Amino acid sequence: MKKQATIFDYVGQAFLLFGVIVVLLMLISQVFGSDVKEYSIMFSLGNEGLTTDLLLQFLSISIIITGLNVIFASDKFIKTGSKALRISGLLGSIILIMSLYIYFFHWFPMNSITPWLLFFLMFFSSFGISVAVVLWKERLENRQMEEALKRVKAQLEEDLNVKDH
Repeated sequence: MKKQATIFDYVGQAFLLFGVIVVLLMLISQVFGSDVKEYSIMFSLGNEGLTTDLLLQFLSISIIITGLNVIFASDKFIKTGSKALRISGLLGSIILIMSLYIYFFHWFPMNSITPWLLFFLMFFSSFGISVAVVLWKERLENRQMEEALKRVKAQLEEDLNVKDH
């Protein structure tokens, strides 16, 4: 039986995503910040940290992505469509939103190929890691359910054997 999600679950998901993004940005800032601070407004403080504006932008992205995930994963909003189609729609939507943020907030030059390649590399790497974690968690939960089902079956068989004697 699946638990009904609450607003707190969605807020938790948004803040988890935000936390992961901020940790990645901090790592990038520490490693490359001084080298790219003139090139990207995202790292305008070099390796000294991240600006409040940038953190708020990524908080809003986290909230938007969580909302998109709810829409694309829920049967309430999208009645039909395969899992692959939903995931493709989610990915396309996230890439569109991220591209709009890159454009409107001038995170890096629009006409330079290197930052775009790095963006897509990071995006698909993090997506791949996320998918791997979700699949691992699902396998673990399925294994736990199978073990619980075996215990219930064994208990039922034991109870039936006791009643037969």
